[in-house]
Amino acid sequence: MSITELNNMKTLETLKEQRTALVNLLRIGATGDDEIFEQIRNIEDQIKQQKRIELIDKVNTEQASKRETARELWNCEEVLEDITTENGSFHKTKVKKYPLLASLQYVRAKFKNSRLLEITYQGETFKMYNIIYGYPKPDQYTRPESFEKFLELNRIMLKDITLKEFNSNTTEIEEAKKLLEKQIEDYKTRLKAIDIHNLEEWGMITTSPNHLRTYETK
Repeated sequence: MSITELNNMKTLETLKEQRTALVNLLRIGATGDDEIFEQIRNIEDQIKQQKRIELIDKVNTEQASKRETARELWNCEEVLEDITTENGSFHKTKVKKYPLLASLQYVRAKFKNSRLLEITYQGETFKMYNIIYGYPKPDQYTRPESFEKFLELNRIMLKDITLKEFNSNTTEIEEAKKLLEKQIEDYKTRLKAIDIHNLEEWGMITTSPNHLRTYETK
């Protein structure tokens, strides 16, 4: 465990202890309830931010490691012949033509349509090409034009995210969710006004599955 993680734990524990002490004051009937409630709310906001800092540290560390692994693969040779065995590992003889690929340890790859479409390395699977499925036409494969595009293809952060950026994103999500909830309520109200269930029972309208995805912030 790093020094930063230890300091974060101490900070979080201290905040929780302060919150517990304030809650105990309320239980014994201490005066100044409004002030105590305000202090509790402030501490809970600090706890939330501290948890976010810990989450950001964890994610940034994971993503930085993935970027390093991705760069190793990005720098490798592009292969247009099948150099894999039946289990997906590299053929010891064929891979020698590609020294950078040959230097990788414990690799599995998926070869299809004259390309290494996926490579699993360091426990992570990386897509090596953008694919446009053209059935009944042949699929189209394009190699990402830059390392940044390669990261985007594999959903890897281009750089560390800051607390400010994360807070801004979560605010957008929460505001969008509130707007959606209001619109759903308005939708339900308007449907009630036209006796929607009878129209469905009479076979005059049909329902469709709702695939809308909502998100909870941390």
